[in-house]
This record gives sequence, C-alpha cells and structure tokens, in this order.
Amino acid sequence: MSDFNIETDFGINLIDIRDRVGTLGYFTSVEALQDVSQVMAGEVAFVPPASFVMMARETWEPNRYAAGGRGQRATSQISILSCIQAQRAAGDEADETEQARKAIVAVLTGFKPGGAQIGLSPSSYTVRMIADGLIWFEVIMTTTWDLVGVREPTPPGP
Repeated sequence: MSDFNIETDFGINLIDIRDRVGTLGYFTSVEALQDVSQVMAGEVAFVPPASFVMMARETWEPNRYAAGGRGQRATSQISILSCIQAQRAAGDEADETEQARKAIVAVLTGFKPGGAQIGLSPSSYTVRMIADGLIWFEVIMTTTWDLVGVREPTPPGP
C-alpha cells in the first residue's frame, strides 16, 4: 500500500477526446478503447470509416518533492487510430486518408481535454496497415498533466 494519498481520478479524459473527434461527423463511430488489440482481434464491431481513441504511452518525470508529497509531471501520448475504405484520389486531389488526417489534427490541436495541463499537440502520423480494402492510420497527440499526492500521516505506535 502506498504511503501517499493520490486521487484515483487522474490522467487525461479520453472520453473528451472521443467526443471531440465525433464532432467531425466524418466517422460512423468513434470509440474509446483500452488498447488497439481489441480492434485488431475483431472484438469490437465497427463500420468504416471508424476511429478509436486510446492511451498510447505515458511517461512520468521524477517526483519534485524530496519529502512530504508527490508531484510528478506526466506526458501522455494519445492514439487516434482510424480506418477508411481504400481508394485512389484523382490527380492532385488529396485522398480520404489525407483529408481525415488533417481533420483530426485540426479538431484536436489546442483542445484541452479533462485532466490536461495544456492543449493537445500533434506528435506523429503513421499508416499502420493496408488490408482487406481498409487503410488504417494513426495520429498521435501529446499533452501533459500532473500526478499530485500528499504523504499520509503515520499513525502513532502502540
């Protein structure tokens, strides 16, 4: 058991991000997930175009306090994994993947979800897979938050 009293409701609110991506109206569904394996294993039903929001990675700086408390800055990388039907664009026109990527970045850049200290910033973009007529791509957004706790008093001995 920890000797720190740390709130259990900490971190970034992924539902806020899910809802924000949903305002695009482009995706038939936008879901918040624990990890991508749920989608890839076929455990989540969806109809493309679809988008999935999940925590990709978190890192914590060292505790800022020598004694008496807990204060750590955390950096969260949030994955927005999306799939669309594969198709070719005509000439110089951007394809749907490019349009969707730009829309996600535009709607999330600067947005501050619950728990965040700063607004989201785009970090990376990757085409993850092209299979079964779908293009799977991922946009990673980054933000920070603080994990704060106070040391619980030691009960007096017998």
